[in-house]
Amino acid sequence: IYIMTEQTKAWGHTKEILTTPFFEIHKIFVERGGYCSIHRHVAKHNSFYILYGVLQITEWKDDSEDDPDHRLLRTDDLYTCRRGVKHRFRALSEVGALEIYHTEVDPGDIVRYSQGGSDWKKDF
Repeated sequence: IYIMTEQTKAWGHTKEILTTPFFEIHKIFVERGGYCSIHRHVAKHNSFYILYGVLQITEWKDDSEDDPDHRLLRTDDLYTCRRGVKHRFRALSEVGALEIYHTEVDPGDIVRYSQGGSDWKKDF
């Protein structure tokens, strides 16, 4: 049995939905004005899908904290902080989001033995 864990954070709280060796999905609730630490992930990309609210993502291209890039995410926006990139989020309103940690997947990882179509009788 898989039990979802909930964790209180300085900025709100997070609920783990699913964890596998390849990805994790968390539902996060961020209080207005709440922000996470400046951090980076060595192996995982960090994606945010906004359910409601406005979340600001700040990224730094190098180890300094000069010249950051800011991006505003709103309901139904998706943004990925690539692995190795220093970043932080800040809520400009109450925010509900899915936070997804994932590794690279090879889009060419498929071997096709036939073509798809719309007339199922033709293929059988």
